[in-house]
Amino acid sequence: MGNLCCKNVTSKSRKGKGDKSSMGQHAFVDDYNESFKIFDKNKDGNISLDEILETFHEMNLPLTQEEAADLINEFDVNGDGVIGFEEFVQFMKKYLNAQETGASAMFHYFDIDGDGCITVDEFVLTMKFLGEELTKQDADRILGPYYRGGEKKINKEDFNSIMRSYI
Repeated sequence: MGNLCCKNVTSKSRKGKGDKSSMGQHAFVDDYNESFKIFDKNKDGNISLDEILETFHEMNLPLTQEEAADLINEFDVNGDGVIGFEEFVQFMKKYLNAQETGASAMFHYFDIDGDGCITVDEFVLTMKFLGEELTKQDADRILGPYYRGGEKKINKEDFNSIMRSYI
């Protein structure tokens, strides 16, 4: 039997609180601001090459010093050698696909290996990165109702349902 989680599976509809289309631009700026704070380790209002490397390392995402330098060169519009908040917003829009918003964009953040599913390990790691310490049991309790076919993974549609129930 194939991977049921990530292949065109229709989930049970749950009535969610709020409508992501009604969330204003302010909500997205807040999301970017929170993400910016995660990268800005020394809280100086800028993201340096070392902070990019450290943050990617914490997320277990491979990034070389050369690749981090390329990111800075691409988004450092004012040429000061670091990424400020406005430059960071442009980075986020490019890499999170500006077409997606809310829970859909967050899904890609949690799906560390990019396979179209979020595992318990990915969920725990991402929550830790966001400042929330969860055990695998905590994650299993949150994700468990959405597991399919015995796999401890959830798909994008189910992730969106989870986000609606917690928002």
